Parts: sequence; structure tokens; C-alpha cells
Amino acid sequence: MELEGSLKAFSLPEILQFLAMSKMTGTLSIKQPGNSIDLYILRGRIVNSSTLKREFKLGEMLVYRGLVQRGQLDRTLDQQKAAATTQRLGEMLIEQGLIDRNILKQAIKLQLEEEVWKLFDTDEGDFKFEHHDPDEIDDVVIEIDIEPLLIEGTRRIDEWERISGNIPSSDSVITIAPLPPNWERDISLTENEWKVLSLINGYYTVSSLVRRSCLGKFETYRILNTFLKSRILEILDEEETPRSPCHADNYEVEEEEKTEAPVQERREWTLGSLFGRKENGSTSRKPRHASPLGIWCGFINEYVEGCEKNRDFGDIRLRHWVDAIWRECLNIYPRADLFYTRNNRLRPEIFEKYNRFHNQNDNMQGVYEDAQEALQRLMREITHECFTCIGEKQTRKLLQNVKDAFSSQYREHMNAEYSIDALCGEIDRQEG
Repeated sequence: MELEGSLKAFSLPEILQFLAMSKMTGTLSIKQPGNSIDLYILRGRIVNSSTLKREFKLGEMLVYRGLVQRGQLDRTLDQQKAAATTQRLGEMLIEQGLIDRNILKQAIKLQLEEEVWKLFDTDEGDFKFEHHDPDEIDDVVIEIDIEPLLIEGTRRIDEWERISGNIPSSDSVITIAPLPPNWERDISLTENEWKVLSLINGYYTVSSLVRRSCLGKFETYRILNTFLKSRILEILDEEETPRSPCHADNYEVEEEEKTEAPVQERREWTLGSLFGRKENGSTSRKPRHASPLGIWCGFINEYVEGCEKNRDFGDIRLRHWVDAIWRECLNIYPRADLFYTRNNRLRPEIFEKYNRFHNQNDNMQGVYEDAQEALQRLMREITHECFTCIGEKQTRKLLQNVKDAFSSQYREHMNAEYSIDALCGEIDRQEG
């Protein structure tokens, strides 16, 4: 049995309700503008999706939710590849004691629910349902009843405009609001509210807070809206957001001047400011070199500039090619989003400022891991583009020149793990 048609004629909730009531088994394919997903239905219940069936997607989800460390995931994926086993990643992680089955189920359930609710946002697109035998549906870890999912999805649609109205966009940056003198107040918050509030630092965008909270978009927005209405939080104006341009010839980070406006001080506040305390270490006035990852950004910028100056590079230099590559990198390594791009150049300032005040924080380890992997991936993708446009010989010559300059200038600030060689190390294996 096959069903297909337009989502304008039959809404997704109606389709799902029919499949649930009929206890159907098969694959429901949804194609919307910019989005395509297959939902696997077993006897009227959702059990998997095309995105979660991809091992890399599942692994990244577990890493980002803090359930496994990236090093543990990489080792498990290597073992899976080396053994050429058909055993699923989740089962291998459970066998190794890195996660238990209940945690895996909870993570997958939340991710799958969020994917389905996201599909409710528009009636544009088409659907197709293909019937299968129950034995053909594999990798069943969870089963989600459709009826409660539809009720919750309808509620979210009704409330979304209200909870998102105070947040201009997902790129908005939220910070702790200034506190009046002698401010005292009892704070009684839920566990999820504390989780979101603890992430507020004046650097993360709303979309970044959604990813880091692991609560889903709706719940994170709801909590942020509550805090904004209570004037515990406020949204930074566009000109106050710490996204100043980075200059290709300057890879040092200067501390703020003493004459800085009060709003800049507020930017350095985190949850501790609710109790009248500023972060330790914010009074240093000495210039400080960028972190090794900041130096990597400078290196990549210089490399890209050299490529684009080559007359054989072509019209690609007119496109936002590095910006596009970096967006893809962030989809894989989301905690690297303290780095951003503008006009095909990496901007490390937000990371450098945040790292300066929080480099002793355990959470920075995950940021460093993602950023290191993301920057190395960006470097490989840029080099692949350069090989195509200006040829291998010219690319390698340019790469070596930039490499020599940076290695000699910043050797004392690097180590084996974060050296320029570490950034470029896989290029020969990938492209040679």
C-alpha cells in the first residue's frame, strides 16, 4: 500500500494520525523546502528516522549531549570500521560501558520528537508512505506513540508565537541584565531553568543556547522568554554584540581599555553576576597572545587570502565559499560556534574573549575538541578547493610559505597538538 500527495491537501498531523490508527508499518518520506526526512513507522508508532540511522549523526548527538566524549566516540567508530562489523554504534557504546540503554533511549527519543515537531512548521512539500513488512524495519531502539506526539506538537504550535515573540532571531545574544544596587532576591528555579541560565555568558547566540541546553528548541525558548519577561536576562543590541572584525595581520588580543562602557563589562558576566560577583581574572591589562586555536584562525585567513589573490583562483573568490564550508563544519562540530566567519575570513574574537575568562572551566574542553576538529576539517576543505582552482604545485608552495612564517613567529605559543603542522598534517594524506 502506498500513499502520496501534497502537505497542503493533507497535513502531517493528519497523515501521522491515520498511520497510527491503522497501525501501519512502513516508511513515511517528507520532502519540504530545504529539508528531507524519512520516518520509520512500526505498527503505528515512530521508531526511527533517516537522520538518526546515520551513525555519524547519532554519535555527534551523543557527544553534544555530553553522554560520551569525542575521543571515546572516535575510538569506537575506528573499532567499528576496522572490524567491519554490522553491530550498531549505540550497541557498541553500551557494551563498552560508555552509556547505558536507558540514556541512549532518552537521547534518541528527544532528538526524534524534535525532528517530528520541526516538520509541523510548514504545510509546503510532499509526502509518500511506502508499506513494509514489520521484519523490514530494523534498528528499533525506541517506539514513540503518535497520539501524545500530536497533542504536544499542536500545543507547541499554539504557544510558539507567544514564547518566541521577545526573541528577535536565533542569532540574538542574551546576557544577564544589570542588577540594581543592594539587589536581593530569592531564586527558585527548576533544573531545566538552572541549566539554561548557567549557559548565559553574553557570547552564545540563542541557537547556540538551544544546542547546548539539550532541551530542544521549544523548551529553551520558553525558559529564555520567562527570564526575559522577569528582567533577569536581556538581549544585547546588535552593536553591543562582541563580533568585531579581525585583521589578518594582527593575531594578538588586547584587553579592554579602562574607559570601556559599562555594557562591555556586563558582557563578561555569567550566572555569578546574579549574586553580585564578576568572573575572576577580569582585571588584567597586559596584552596577551591569542590562543593556539586563534593562531590557527590567523593562519587559515592568511592562506585563504593568498589563494584568492591568485589570478587562476577564478570567480569562487566572489562567493562566500569559506563561510559556507564553515557552516557545514559547525553542523558536525557544533561546539566550535564561538568561532564564526564573515566575508570568507574566520573571526576568533568571541572565542578568545570567552577563553580568557573561562579557560579553567571544564566545559572548555569540549569546545576545544570541537574547534580543533572543525578547523582541521575547514583546512582540508579549503585546500581541496585550492587544488581544484590553482593546482597542486601552487597550493603547496603557498601553504609552505604561510606555514614557515607562522611556525617561526608563534612557535613559543604552540605545542605538538596545536602546532601549524597539526593543522596541516592530514593534507598530504588526503590530497597527496
